[in-house]
Amino acid sequence: MFCLYWWMCLSVIWKTVEGFTSTKVSLRPPVPIAVTTNHKSLTLAVFPPSVPWMVAHVIGGASGTPIVVKATRPENGWYRKIDLPSWTPPDKLFAPVWTTLYALMGFSMSQIVRLPSSTTRTVALTTWTVHMVLNLAWAPAFFGFQWLRVAQALNISLLFTLGSLILPTFFRLNPLSAYLLLPYTAWLTFATFLNGAICRRNPTRGGYNDAKFQAQLAMLQEKAKIYAGL
Repeated sequence: MFCLYWWMCLSVIWKTVEGFTSTKVSLRPPVPIAVTTNHKSLTLAVFPPSVPWMVAHVIGGASGTPIVVKATRPENGWYRKIDLPSWTPPDKLFAPVWTTLYALMGFSMSQIVRLPSSTTRTVALTTWTVHMVLNLAWAPAFFGFQWLRVAQALNISLLFTLGSLILPTFFRLNPLSAYLLLPYTAWLTFATFLNGAICRRNPTRGGYNDAKFQAQLAMLQEKAKIYAGL
């Protein structure tokens, strides 16, 4: 069901945004591929060049899903057992929101990749690569190791690179690519405030916090169930 949802997101986003692509970007029609089956030639259209980047970003973003699911399980997940702000979104909201955002991020990057080679383009792609490494490191830091402060530092770094480097550079190269990142910027800002609020409610002392305690308690409960044969 989740796979069907994000595939629908990719299709809708591509059909909607592709039509508004800046005229500065050269859009080449799909190149046909000849496939021979039973001595008959069939012509298949290649996916638009933006789709692979969208799919790659969504798959990359989904790589941390097992860690998040384990931490947010109703029966023994630690996330909902710690002190959370009243405005914390429901867990079910994160998957569709991040799927949509990663698809937009992939589409945005595809617009930069297709531009002629230049120093500005190289800077944009290099900065984006570093940004995505930090982005993908957040889920293991927060949900995997319960490093709430490290995760907050990652969020701040993400906002800094996005606002000071990526958005201005992308806008200079192709305005649409920057506009596509605005929803991500808004959500990242919200996530940073949420992470900060969780840090304040669950202070870390000597590398230990309530999140780590709840995670370890859940692990012991799981081992106890296995030992008891439940």
